[in-house]
Amino acid sequence: MPTIIIRRTNQFISRFKAISILLDNQKIGDIAFGETKQFEVPEKTFELKARQGFFESKSIQIKETESDETSIYELSSPYLKLRYKLFLIAFIRSGLLTILFLVNVFLHNEKMANVILIASISWILLEFFFDKKNSILFYFIHRTKFYELVKVN
Repeated sequence: MPTIIIRRTNQFISRFKAISILLDNQKIGDIAFGETKQFEVPEKTFELKARQGFFESKSIQIKETESDETSIYELSSPYLKLRYKLFLIAFIRSGLLTILFLVNVFLHNEKMANVILIASISWILLEFFFDKKNSILFYFIHRTKFYELVKVN
């Protein structure tokens, strides 16, 4: 049977959770931080992708393979390579606004809660239109580009 080897790069932000490897939308295993794993695959055309919760990679179509062929792939995140600080800032900022909103709802301060809600939505939309890569909305819309499987050999 042909085999594929997947090597997960060392990236700070996604190190705490394993990423699932899917073959034709069926989970064949998980790959942890900095790990390299080998998987046996069928001798037919199949689709390979990685998924961690909501985020995933684009699907890779792999054509008919020979029985002794080994392919090596590297799994990483192009967003986390260059922009992990901005990614963290976007999530922290959104989290703080959510906490402020919930505190005001809990304290029954409806006017302030409405102001925070409108400000949060406006901020997220303006950020998306004028500074896409620093926007929390960008990561949800482009969730299938978050991880990347790249053939090494």
